[in-house]
Amino acid sequence: MTFGSILIGLALAIIVVLALARPFMTPPPINRLPSKRRQLLIEKEQILDQLNALDFDFDTGKIPDEVYQPQRERLLQVAEAIFKEMDTLKPKRRVAAVNNNTTAARDVDAEVEAAIARQRQQPRTAVAKSTAVDQPATRQKGNFCPQCGAPADANDIFCVNCGHRLLASQPA
Repeated sequence: MTFGSILIGLALAIIVVLALARPFMTPPPINRLPSKRRQLLIEKEQILDQLNALDFDFDTGKIPDEVYQPQRERLLQVAEAIFKEMDTLKPKRRVAAVNNNTTAARDVDAEVEAAIARQRQQPRTAVAKSTAVDQPATRQKGNFCPQCGAPADANDIFCVNCGHRLLASQPA
């Protein structure tokens, strides 16, 4: 081997070691440090894991009932205390955001309800008049199918309901 290839291999080895050691040398960012809420979440998960392990051990017969019951009660009391403490640490920003969203949703609901009320208060005579005007203009009095009795237009050759020929039975 030549001296140059040894230097290149050594340089690559140093770069790899520095790249791998970098996460261990830098301090964690401030926002990743555990807050009180994060710490409580971690404790809650640990307690729930301990409860699951205790229940499993009792179900498999590894722990007698006189040992199981007091340990389970103690773990449940600790879990209850953690849950109560977590409830007191609810973030106030989220509550405000939820209140704003519910207020916006209520405003939208109120607008929809008002539009429905306006639509219901409109007179239905405008719709009824338009259909009532169209029917007499297209249909003359007395034009009905002799077979089924369905109304027929003056220009119809066949009944639209039963298909009976209309022109043969009606006077021209």
